[in-house]
Amino acid sequence: MLDDKRIQTSVVEKEKLRWCPATEVRGEGIFIEFNTSKIDNWIEDNKKEFENTMNKTTKNYNTARLNLRLEERIIQYKFYLLHTFSHLLIKQLCYDCGYGSTELKERIYCDQKTKNTMNGVLIYTASGDSEGSYGGLVRQCEPFLFDNILNKAVRSSMWCSYDPLCLENESQGTDSSNIGSCYACTLLPETSCEEGNRLLNRTLISGSIENKSLSYFKELIE
Repeated sequence: MLDDKRIQTSVVEKEKLRWCPATEVRGEGIFIEFNTSKIDNWIEDNKKEFENTMNKTTKNYNTARLNLRLEERIIQYKFYLLHTFSHLLIKQLCYDCGYGSTELKERIYCDQKTKNTMNGVLIYTASGDSEGSYGGLVRQCEPFLFDNILNKAVRSSMWCSYDPLCLENESQGTDSSNIGSCYACTLLPETSCEEGNRLLNRTLISGSIENKSLSYFKELIE
């Protein structure tokens, strides 16, 4: 028989465990960091509108998590912005780089619980061989190329083949956790999205039909 003290010690050590299994992959990626003050000002200017829409989708999302016995998540408004922008950029990069839509993946850096401010998006591929990929993704970071890609990604959000139904819909997708987002405009293959195509809001990029000022990129779409 095991001694009770040894069992208690083992439980305590397990609770203090601070590491997770991981795999090392070789590839390439693009990291975009958003301006914190600009995001804060944009949220402050549109806070009331965001409360009326995204609070509902966040509630739907957390209700689904509770049904699966998962804890609720704090989802900030800017997370919807970063996540939707990531999807649109991936779609545009697929056109410009020639990658398949399942080969590019995302990682969203947004401070949900920590005190450290994070407003970043990483688009990467790890589909190359043991020596990495061919550099086509990193090549798009050249200013004269990326400016064009960014503009096309933002402007692509302004039109969907299912509009106006898509853009006006405030409870779309899995768990009714999306706004104005469908496979014709925003959604990606499940393996490319870290949230399973949830928590997306195209109006934060394109603006709504009634209010274009909701767009974070309104200077690009006007």
